[in-house]
Amino acid sequence: MPEWCEMAGFPRAEPFTPDRWLEDGDTVTVGEQTLEVIHCPGHTPGHVVFCTDRPSWRGWAM
Repeated sequence: MPEWCEMAGFPRAEPFTPDRWLEDGDTVTVGEQTLEVIHCPGHTPGHVVFCTDRPSWRGWAM
């Protein structure tokens, strides 16, 4: 991951162990926008997408 942060221009992120996993139907608030968590099994276990009814941004490195 440190190499990915460097390639994307992000500050180095230190590894951590989450104390809670996002579940299907949870919501996450970022600033004034609330995103719905949707479980979307894909190329990684626990893969989720974040959905909003507002115009949105997309990207692989958020």
